[in-house]
Amino acid sequence: MAVTKRFYIQNSAAPNNQHCNMKILIGAPIHEIKNYSIKRWLSSVQNIRCEQNVSYHLLMVDNSQNPEWYKKVHEYCKELNFTNYTLIHLSNMKDGESWEAERLGFSRELLRETVIKESYDYLWSWECDILCPPETLTYLLKFTPEFNAIYHTYPPRGNTIDNGEQDGIGCVLYDKQIFYSFKFVENQTPLGADGRLLFEVLRRGWKTIEIHNVFTLQHIGS
Repeated sequence: MAVTKRFYIQNSAAPNNQHCNMKILIGAPIHEIKNYSIKRWLSSVQNIRCEQNVSYHLLMVDNSQNPEWYKKVHEYCKELNFTNYTLIHLSNMKDGESWEAERLGFSRELLRETVIKESYDYLWSWECDILCPPETLTYLLKFTPEFNAIYHTYPPRGNTIDNGEQDGIGCVLYDKQIFYSFKFVENQTPLGADGRLLFEVLRRGWKTIEIHNVFTLQHIGS
């Protein structure tokens, strides 16, 4: 099975579904190396608009080795008067590029567990250096329930032009059903790499779509 690719011009139409009492968890692993983008990203999350019967909550999992940055993120939220979030600091995480897969694996596993335990309908994976317009969630939901995973491409870091070639887990809406059969950590071993989840989603027969230019994303450079 392959990813279904559909390319749309800006603001193009998609199926218009009704969503009743739907809960969305916006989930993001964060790290102090993204301090350059975190405040602008929080403002982008704060400005997301929802349909009347849709609600969301932001869960950030800080996997920095430095616990002081965790406090700094709380301060950023306070400055923005943003309260619709939960921030968790993972202890004993190792810094350095060679440990990135481990940090991401344990962070995303916590997001997965939260979706299931707290009865969320979808996980919106939203990386903390990508800015989304306020209508993003409304557009992503228009592709449900036909698809279980909705990926939107995004520009390379520091670029505003989305040519459809950059994809990944930066802006993806996942149906919670996926996470009953998939874990990011198994036997205390993180699966880590972002592409592994997409592989598992496809291998197990879930319907996946990659969309392009339905809305405009910005990938913040350092």
